[in-house]
Amino acid sequence: MEEILIQFTFGLPAILLALLLSLAGLIAKKPLLLALGGLFSIGPAYYLGGGLHLPVLIVPPLLFGAAFAVYKKKTRWLWLVLIPLGLAALYMTFLYIYILLQGGGAT
Repeated sequence: MEEILIQFTFGLPAILLALLLSLAGLIAKKPLLLALGGLFSIGPAYYLGGGLHLPVLIVPPLLFGAAFAVYKKKTRWLWLVLIPLGLAALYMTFLYIYILLQGGGAT
């Protein structure tokens, strides 16, 4: 049970959920969905940024800033905010596939 909780907090499901919520928030122009996307991106950003010292720790503040910008109706360049989150999701997907191919998957 603990392994499942860790996966849904720091793993690929959390970052995909953050990406989907953020995308839905930008399309529907709902700041609450963007804020939830930022909330769900904290765990994966901490995981990816802590181990390799990548600059993905800026993803949650970017999403919270995007939620504020949607609230203020300044949505011109907000699609650029999703680029770091999308790259982090691609990188985490690569890590999961690499681990599965190496035989280190869940047992």
